Amino acid sequence: MRSFYLWLWLCILVCLSSSSKAVDCTTDTIGLCTPGVTETIIETVTETVEHKPDGVLTTTETIKDITTTTVTNENSGDLLDGDNDYVVSSKEGDMDQDWGGAWPS
Repeated sequence: MRSFYLWLWLCILVCLSSSSKAVDCTTDTIGLCTPGVTETIIETVTETVEHKPDGVLTTTETIKDITTTTVTNENSGDLLDGDNDYVVSSKEGDMDQDWGGAWPS
C-alpha cells in the first residue's frame, strides 16, 4: 500500500509540472504572426524513495526544459524585384514587355 501512495505522489508531481503556452504560428496561420518572444518552460519533478537498513532515503530531482521562440515579421520590400529572391528574374515585375495599346479598347 505504501508503494501505491509513493507512485501516486510521483504521478501528481509530474502532472503539476508547469508550462506556458507557446506562440501559435503554424503553417496554417493566415496573415502575419504576432511578433514577440515566447519562453516555454517544462518542469519535471521526480521523487524517489528508497528504504535502507538505516532509514529512508528520499531523492528529489527537478529538470527544467526551457525553449525560447522569437517571432518576427520582416519587411520583404518589393516582392516583384528579382534581386529579393522572392521571384525569379524572368517573372519579376519590371515591365520587360510593354503591352500597352496592343488591343483595341
